[in-house]
Amino acid sequence: MTFIKDLFSTVPNWISMARLVMIPILWVWAVQGKFSWVGYGLVFTIVTDVLDGLSARLLGQCTELGEKLDSFADHLLLLSMLTWLFVYRMDIIGEAGWLLIPAAVLYAVVIIIGLIKLRRFGGAHILEGKPLALFGFWLVIQTMFDIFSPFVYYGLIITWAVHSLVNLLYLYRPDLYNVRQRSLILGLLNIEIEEGLIKYLF
Repeated sequence: MTFIKDLFSTVPNWISMARLVMIPILWVWAVQGKFSWVGYGLVFTIVTDVLDGLSARLLGQCTELGEKLDSFADHLLLLSMLTWLFVYRMDIIGEAGWLLIPAAVLYAVVIIIGLIKLRRFGGAHILEGKPLALFGFWLVIQTMFDIFSPFVYYGLIITWAVHSLVNLLYLYRPDLYNVRQRSLILGLLNIEIEEGLIKYLF
């Protein structure tokens, strides 16, 4: 009962759960071939992804459970988007689509190591992972509307590889990262940002 109570106790958790509830709905639309609906639904998930973290900081409701819930929703959504790309939209990407395979394998290896080492999705919320989210959503939403942009696609591949490698380093050397933003760059520069807009965004 305590877990259920904690789960529904904060605004950010409600927002994260809205994203989780949306995922099976997106699956139904994808299976039915309603790809434009999936595209619009993904816009909704982007909004909830931004709002859960922002509301947690603004309302002072940052919790370990909330972070785990957000990470679970993010990873489940990413795996779903990958599946939709491979199964339904590879014809839009064309021959360059093979690059998704090594990027996905590297990501999977890092996630498995994190689950074994920390028993959770370790290091998922690092500042250097934000570009991956941007390019990932951008690419999948475009393909749902039959659009392909090489810039967005290769941006996804590069940021995905960087995210996986930075995540891997975080699993073994979290001391290199700054505390608040969990950023390798800011950590190496010994910068801890406590004030300003970035405090609420990341």
